[in-house]
Amino acid sequence: MTRLLLFMLIGISLGCAPAPMDDGIYWSGYVLNDVPGEELAALSEGTLVLTTPAGDPLSQGEEPDAAKPGYFQVEIAPDTAVGIRLSGLDVHPTVWRTHTPPATAWWLNGALFAFGTVALDGILELTEELLGAVIPWREVQEGVLIYGKPVIETQAELNAWTGATVTAIDADYHQGQVALITVDDEGQPSLTGNGHEPTGTNEATGPVLLLLAWDLAPGPIRLIIDTSDGRTMVLDWVGQDGDVLSAFNLSLPTQKQ
Repeated sequence: MTRLLLFMLIGISLGCAPAPMDDGIYWSGYVLNDVPGEELAALSEGTLVLTTPAGDPLSQGEEPDAAKPGYFQVEIAPDTAVGIRLSGLDVHPTVWRTHTPPATAWWLNGALFAFGTVALDGILELTEELLGAVIPWREVQEGVLIYGKPVIETQAELNAWTGATVTAIDADYHQGQVALITVDDEGQPSLTGNGHEPTGTNEATGPVLLLLAWDLAPGPIRLIIDTSDGRTMVLDWVGQDGDVLSAFNLSLPTQKQ
């Protein structure tokens, strides 16, 4: 199951932070304005809202120190399934799903970010070139977009993501369009077959390194991933028009022996 890798330095006291609500905790850290790279920049003019899994607001993050823009603190119940909605300057509205920690904690720097408009639009343009077709969301931001990246650290994980099948479904049981991206033998971005051997141009056999799904109506969204070694992952969000649903840091469930 993915849990965002927002975890965290559990049990670390926030020192001078005010006492949280009864049975509540503080969760704090920097929010970045794009996928972490060589340079890290904090979210500017941003907001952070924790929601229920159904999308209802629970708690809004605050920036407690004006000298630290992009550093948020939020008061919330511990060990609770939540959505995290991020917005700000030059980013697409971004939604994560995770669990809050069991005690007051910081999330790790670089673990939580919104998707920058320039970088993601460049990924969408590249995908359009590979598909030979337009992705309407890039121009009009109607409906929701899923953008994901697996964690591949072992040969077994690489094998599992090679030949994986990815399905995205909205509340109307409509299957969205899906593009899976790998690299070819020359290291160039290519499409990889969604559960089948590559058959067209710009396709190559390889592990899923990035995934995109679009043509999905706002509301409840489900992503189903079936790996080639028989493992299954199911991710759920609630999205609004223009949202990017983050499926980054996808860690496969442990294989049953």
